[in-house]
Amino acid sequence: MPTIKFTKDENGIQQVKEAVNDLANTIVDPDRKKLYMLVIRGFRFIERHEIPANRELFFSTMLEENTPYTIRLVKELKYHQPLLEFRVNWRGAGAFRAIFFEYEYEGQKVLVFTRATIKQQTTSSEFEKLVVESEEIYMSFLHHPEQYINLEGVNKVE
Repeated sequence: MPTIKFTKDENGIQQVKEAVNDLANTIVDPDRKKLYMLVIRGFRFIERHEIPANRELFFSTMLEENTPYTIRLVKELKYHQPLLEFRVNWRGAGAFRAIFFEYEYEGQKVLVFTRATIKQQTTSSEFEKLVVESEEIYMSFLHHPEQYINLEGVNKVE
């Protein structure tokens, strides 16, 4: 089973974790609360499932209202390989997007999350900027992963 890690910047800030925390801090809005809950469920789901070779992973869950929710949770960023996109949408709150890549460490799959945002429109210049930043992080990460994540305990079976 994969392990999720969030990259940190030069100030020690984990931008993806901050984006999720910002979402959690606004859960007085019922739509943002729903989006936050679906993001957390999505993270748990990808920690329990391997991402298929075609890089498309679908997630289904039941909402509190006993209605099904299904989304293509992971998809490949075709023009920015090997980057992948973690996706959760909720009407009224927007589309949570997090960029990540897979990394293997001592036989263990690590999902390395670099940047995240909440999009309000299908196309977003902010998201495109985060993709470019993530590409730069990826290239640097390959040479110095310890600058971005803590690899201690990654291969430990719990």
